[in-house]
Amino acid sequence: MPRWTVALRLRRITVASKLPRQTSHERFYSSSPPFEPSIERYTVPCASSGEITVSLYNVADRPPTDPLIIWIPPFAARDETDPNYHLPSWLHTYSAAVIHYRWSGLYDDRPQPKLKPKIADITPFHWPTPIHDVLFGYSWITQNLQPRYPQRKDVYICGSYLGASLAAGLALTESYPHARMAVRGLLAYNGIYDWTTFLPDHPIHRPKGDDRILIEEQLHKLNRDLDKDAGPAATSPIIAHYQRRLEDLFGSPSGLFDSFASACLFFHTAGLFVPTTFDENGDINVPADVHSEPHDPLTSPSTPPPHQPPPPLPASQNPTDDLDPDNSEHSEHYRMHMSMVNDAEGEPDEVAAEDMLQQTLKVEILPGKFPRKSYVHFPPRHSMLKLPDTLLLYETPSAELPFKERRNPVLNSFRTQAYELALLMQRSIEMLELKERRKWDEDYLIDLHHWELEAARRVKVADV
Repeated sequence: MPRWTVALRLRRITVASKLPRQTSHERFYSSSPPFEPSIERYTVPCASSGEITVSLYNVADRPPTDPLIIWIPPFAARDETDPNYHLPSWLHTYSAAVIHYRWSGLYDDRPQPKLKPKIADITPFHWPTPIHDVLFGYSWITQNLQPRYPQRKDVYICGSYLGASLAAGLALTESYPHARMAVRGLLAYNGIYDWTTFLPDHPIHRPKGDDRILIEEQLHKLNRDLDKDAGPAATSPIIAHYQRRLEDLFGSPSGLFDSFASACLFFHTAGLFVPTTFDENGDINVPADVHSEPHDPLTSPSTPPPHQPPPPLPASQNPTDDLDPDNSEHSEHYRMHMSMVNDAEGEPDEVAAEDMLQQTLKVEILPGKFPRKSYVHFPPRHSMLKLPDTLLLYETPSAELPFKERRNPVLNSFRTQAYELALLMQRSIEMLELKERRKWDEDYLIDLHHWELEAARRVKVADV
């Protein structure tokens, strides 16, 4: 060994020996300073309902094609001192945008925002103001951050709690694979994806086997198996708080039936009528002489339906006549309407026609009965939508009860909400997307095992 190497090592030992032992330890194992993202804030007008703020993190420092994460906060923030106003620290190293939506009603002790008199009079901050704010914010982001042609930019939607409900509605309706900038993935934590489950008439509160669709049977069995493995789920205090503040959050029960709030309703009908209040039962009393007659959904349930079917609408009153397929403003509406009644070749779709017939002409109003729950084709045919890769996270507070003293499983929980949406999305991929792919993909049967796992690969659920 060269003498200068030995001397250098001896010198290092001598220097290190003069330092305190603790100081030497801190030098080798000290953590790096926290990353400070660059932040830009922009004011986005929301038509006649005021304005919101969109915050951009690290966008100016990254390439225009860098993927963008859109964070939907768990709850609406009142000002910049609110913890919900800021991006979570685990996202500080990414290009991210935060849409600061408005949604009042969850906490009464929080001060109301200062607004101009005219805006305060016309802008209620319950539903649907939150989804309007999110859509305005998303439109602003895609218009201002889209890279130049032909470059592409991927967008991933993340949200938790109330923000997870908004994130699911946004991701399912803005996932266009052909678009240069669109949603490619969804990450949601402890979200509510079917707000109608909070109503007393929802099927989960009815006796077992009462008008359940296949997904509900699978969900019931899944909950039973999970309870055996991990213990029964306890009632979440946040869900209990949601239950108490439904009227403040939504204003009227009809808001719970909005698919953008209840993403599960993109895939199936609610299976119950819209009540007039949040705690009202939907029992309907109809005279006995009209039980066998089909009910016209355009008339009041208390009005006996006519014995003769109404005459067809004149051509001038047909709502599809005003939809011009060549008009850019009407093209998407026209395609979505035609996809409900026509197949891929443009011919009348007997299955879709039967579904529409059941939903419109075969709804019988009987005492103590509810409308039939049925699946809905989503994404609609010819809409160019594709379900995004999705990860639904939930947290289950375990019940502190011995095995023999376990009560019935909690019917409405973050776990139930996550699995219901996941099962519906997986069913849509298998029954609609992959079924259509088999018609044109010559290699489908060659790699059949891969496609059988496609739904489970793209939509996942995890307990954290």
